[in-house]
Amino acid sequence: MLTVSYSLTPEDLAELDAEARGGGWFLRILRTPARGFLGGLGLIVVWQAFFLFPREHWFGNLAIAVVGAFFVWIALDFPGLRWFFHRLADPTAAQQVSFLDGKLIHSSGGKTQQLRWFPERGFKENEKFFFLRTPEGGGLDIPKRAFSPNQQRAFREWLERKPVSGDSIDCRFVLTETGLAEATVARHPRIGTKTGKLLLRAACAGCVLLILWLPAHIGTSWRPLFRDEPAFAAGLLLIGACNLWSAAGSPGLNAMNRLDQERRVRLSNLDVEVTLSGRTSTYTWRRFSSYQETPKFFLFSPQRIRFSMIPKKALQPHQEEKLRAMLESKLPVRSSRRI
Repeated sequence: MLTVSYSLTPEDLAELDAEARGGGWFLRILRTPARGFLGGLGLIVVWQAFFLFPREHWFGNLAIAVVGAFFVWIALDFPGLRWFFHRLADPTAAQQVSFLDGKLIHSSGGKTQQLRWFPERGFKENEKFFFLRTPEGGGLDIPKRAFSPNQQRAFREWLERKPVSGDSIDCRFVLTETGLAEATVARHPRIGTKTGKLLLRAACAGCVLLILWLPAHIGTSWRPLFRDEPAFAAGLLLIGACNLWSAAGSPGLNAMNRLDQERRVRLSNLDVEVTLSGRTSTYTWRRFSSYQETPKFFLFSPQRIRFSMIPKKALQPHQEEKLRAMLESKLPVRSSRRI
């Protein structure tokens, strides 16, 4: 276990603020005109609220002026916000961090908390700081001066350790439509349920009707719209067709899931290997963002919408415990809804 103690100085805080406002060259170029636009928009909104709109609607004018002032506050880089956060928690207080496999133990102000940490996902550095980010959304900014030369060398060796393959977990299974529906509800509890799907389809149907009504609303029809603005009309119809397909229940989508074919999944400390239709794809663990366990499935997600799944019935009893331990050591956990 490696333990370091440190406290941030006002100079450290100033450098961290500059680092947070930095970003790549594209963001730096984009930030100036974006702030100028927001500031100008905010000033115009405030001016209109006080000098242009009718005075008898004073409450509405005040609300509009607050929105404009909020735009100006954003354009000025949130003045006062850092002072407020510093008042909530003293950033210059003495801190101590202990590094263990897969977690950090952080102590500050008499409080100690244990945080999960994956170095391959939540670590970067600059000339003066190590930046650690945790799956819970928190982070620690540790000055390099807190490490002695021996500690920094040991820390880097620990970061650069390569995982060994070890024993793998192999399973074979065929997905069913019922199982896929249950996993979808667990992964997307708002839109995966029957009610959620009905509301989503109703919204898509409403978008189709809105697009069909749009030419009449602007005082024309589809024929002159295609003649005068063919690209715009074609774009509207394409959007309408996509919404119509969604409103109809996305026919043909289940065929893409190939539910009638056997899947073979092999998981090791190094990667995840999926074989389907005679084709094998290999994914590193870094490709996946989180995992989730339900009473019937293990779900691990490469993206916010998509997910991969392993039914527990496809695993031997000892494999289930082994897979749970492997997922806990590799991926942040995502809270699950019982199904």
